[in-house]
Amino acid sequence: MRAVSRSIRTVEPTLTNSGVQISRDQQVSSFACDLVEAGSFGAGTHLQPQVQPSDLEIARTCRIMSSMKWGATRINRALKFSSRRQRLTALFAAAACAVLLIAAIALVIVTRTGILQPTPTNEAQMRYVLALEAERVATADAKQRGADLDTDPALVTARVDLARARLALGQLSQASSTATRLIAANPDHIQVVQLHANILEQRGRSADALAAYQHLLELTSESEPSIYRDAWRGIGHALLDQGDKSAALDALERAAAVPPETPWLYIEAGDIAYSLELWQRAAENYYRARLFDTDVNALSEKLRDLEQNHPAEVKAAREALDASFQTNGTTPHTGSSQ
Repeated sequence: MRAVSRSIRTVEPTLTNSGVQISRDQQVSSFACDLVEAGSFGAGTHLQPQVQPSDLEIARTCRIMSSMKWGATRINRALKFSSRRQRLTALFAAAACAVLLIAAIALVIVTRTGILQPTPTNEAQMRYVLALEAERVATADAKQRGADLDTDPALVTARVDLARARLALGQLSQASSTATRLIAANPDHIQVVQLHANILEQRGRSADALAAYQHLLELTSESEPSIYRDAWRGIGHALLDQGDKSAALDALERAAAVPPETPWLYIEAGDIAYSLELWQRAAENYYRARLFDTDVNALSEKLRDLEQNHPAEVKAAREALDASFQTNGTTPHTGSSQ
């Protein structure tokens, strides 16, 4: 029993002799330990760029070693008693600790030799791991070049990507903190402004989001369709939150029409027009959306209602669409939803 206890107390030398050393600068951060307890990448509350994916395995090993130390203490206490039952308990505890010792050594060796690497369980987690590593590399490169860490283009882009990866994992607070620092140093950087606007929108700060999206619109153009569309979409949603449905309708129609056209934005615009009793505009937007997906039952119901209750406006909408498509050299499919 004493031999087992001594072997447990020499876990760290054993790991060192196996060619695996965990030096002070390689110690696992509280972030990695949080991840181990939560069982998820991105669940940690103390995000640190220097944490590597392999640190998660070291964190698990630390947990195992901690359990072994606890087991050794229990064994030593049990050996002080003379009853057979207590000695058997100590024997079982010694066997369990021996298994943990072997598992700890094997886990560290296979992790450091690349045999085993922790694998993210979904796309968002994978994106976070890659973004974290890219930000670490960009930071090291910027420092080596003596660049400004707040404005270096490559590092700013890496930090924007990391913030978006955190958003995908639901880490709004951490992403918001990153965006605030970035926008302070890069007020006209188009990706930073877009990130800042998206986060303000998610936080429900419609007035600030509206100003940010309007600034984004000033910085971009139709030559950057995804950003241009997002600017108009954000403006429309911010205006809608503020109760200005008419202006929101105009903005969402502009966003939906940016190539490639976006059917769900047409549906949103149609719903707003319907609520304003603008039957022709509602029908036009619904028909445009149906060009991309004719199997949406809810959309068919809305069109059926308009066709039955507002036939004149629906006819005018079809004629307007026919004229528009003929001008562009295409043929619409705006037949009855009956």
